[in-house]
Amino acid sequence: MSLARHLVPAAAVLLLGASEPGHAMTQVSGPIQIGPSQGDPDDQDHAAQLSTTITNQGTLPDRLINAACPGSGHVALLNGSMRQYPNGQYNGLDIPAATGGQYQPVQAQFSLTQATQPMVRGALVPCTVSFEHGGQRIIVFSIGIKETQTDEP
Repeated sequence: MSLARHLVPAAAVLLLGASEPGHAMTQVSGPIQIGPSQGDPDDQDHAAQLSTTITNQGTLPDRLINAACPGSGHVALLNGSMRQYPNGQYNGLDIPAATGGQYQPVQAQFSLTQATQPMVRGALVPCTVSFEHGGQRIIVFSIGIKETQTDEP
């Protein structure tokens, strides 16, 4: 497949997301669906609480294992648990698989500190979240805009 074949759909998604300022979006592929997402600034606009709903529509459980917001500040997962693995332990958040056709959405909550831009209404915070099996997704949190749908077609 040619590189252009992959870039055209990606550009279309970016253009669709950019058509409405202040709205968040994320990449969509595989069984992991993300959204709605939102961010709430602190009183001094130097930090924010970020949250999103993650739904695993697949048949195998997954786990959120990392989040990074390069260029926006330091991010930490606020909810989740510590797991022991052969190569050590790390924080994460279990994302259960659908059972009997019923989805089990999980609310992921993050703390963004050391913000590199003011966390004011309408600010956009791009973050990459990584899953144990589901790869990576990019979420752009909208600060001060409640429950913005993030999965774009």
